[in-house]
Amino acid sequence: MFLARGIVLRNRVFGRLWLSQLQSNLGTWLMIVAVPVYVFRLTGSATGIGLALLAETVPALFVAPFAGLLADRWNRRLIMVWSDVLRAASAAGLLLATSQSRVWLLYLAILAENTFAQFFDPAYGAIIPAITGRGDELDAANAWSAVSGGVIRLAGGPLGGLLYAGLGFRPLVLIDCATYLLSSALVLSLPGRPGQPVQVTDGERASWATVRAELVAGVRFLRRDTVQAVLLATSALFLFGNAALTVVVVPFVVRVLHRGPAEVGLLMAALGIGYLAGAPIGRRLSASGRLRLGAAGCMVWVSGAFAGLFNCHDLPVAVVFIALAGAPGCAFLLLVRVQRQRRTPGSLLGRVGSASAAVQMAATVAGAVAGAVLAARLGIELLADLALGPILAAAVLVATSLPSRVTRPPEQPLSPGSAQPLAPGARARQ
Repeated sequence: MFLARGIVLRNRVFGRLWLSQLQSNLGTWLMIVAVPVYVFRLTGSATGIGLALLAETVPALFVAPFAGLLADRWNRRLIMVWSDVLRAASAAGLLLATSQSRVWLLYLAILAENTFAQFFDPAYGAIIPAITGRGDELDAANAWSAVSGGVIRLAGGPLGGLLYAGLGFRPLVLIDCATYLLSSALVLSLPGRPGQPVQVTDGERASWATVRAELVAGVRFLRRDTVQAVLLATSALFLFGNAALTVVVVPFVVRVLHRGPAEVGLLMAALGIGYLAGAPIGRRLSASGRLRLGAAGCMVWVSGAFAGLFNCHDLPVAVVFIALAGAPGCAFLLLVRVQRQRRTPGSLLGRVGSASAAVQMAATVAGAVAGAVLAARLGIELLADLALGPILAAAVLVATSLPSRVTRPPEQPLSPGSAQPLAPGARARQ
């Protein structure tokens, strides 16, 4: 029923946007398995894999705020198009890394690809309310975005691994480039100019003081909106604990469950299935308006599922528990995203989205580092129990700081000439 009545089928404008996101994410996830394997084959070193992961992470911490500002000052559709085109060009640079002495070109290509990726997400998040409005269809649109994320998580990595094994690295890179170009074509085909921000003068574009003031304005809005500030702090605590637990999944499977890579893949697939299940759950929770109960319930649910996962010694039970952990995690992040899009003025959506993404990425990196260090000193099971602390703290935070119900604000135009959301199949008026 959720799929049959989906906004993707009703609203052709959002349908194209959703397909573009699906293609763009597919290009990223196809390489999740292939790149580390290829780097290890070239270098024979785990350090090389670590450098590749660092190249993927750094742009989210330092580029995202400026990407959000650009999304508030330029045509968001064109930002997405150029992001995909430049990612395709950057991904093609992977073809130049043909030996250990040229592996630095691979790191440079990964850094460039992930730098340009930072511009896609804030533009995508900011353009959705321009197409759907801020009512029921906004919940549905974000649920479908979560569905595409779950599908890609479930299938992208294994598919990329199979293509790498069957075709080799170079053909897989070309497929990766093609997905980005297809995504850019879909975005370019969007009718009208949805999500066009307020125009600025050339003098404003050239002023660093203006840029700094606008970045500060986004941060100030986040701080003053209590609901969003609490949700951002909650998501940071959740992602910190989640990252600390994620880094010990492989050691847990190998050392505690005494299984191998195939079983790790099975757990990741179960997590993806749970993530898919979380999309309709998050949509229902968001539509209900019971933000405190929904967010706190998701955090308690995640904690219980992770506790069951890391305190069991049986693979089938572990598969069930990790699937149970994926559903509330997805539902909670969907709640956060919808509240951001619903409560933030259109002129600030890019900056607020990027600032939130930077905080969440910083929490994820910190959690991963803490998990790796503490697991080596304390052991996997003790670390897993300790990592539940931040997630339970997140549950307490939302239970004590959020209102029991959150009403929807009145519809707000995102920019001049776009006071009404796009009807299914309608052209945008900008």
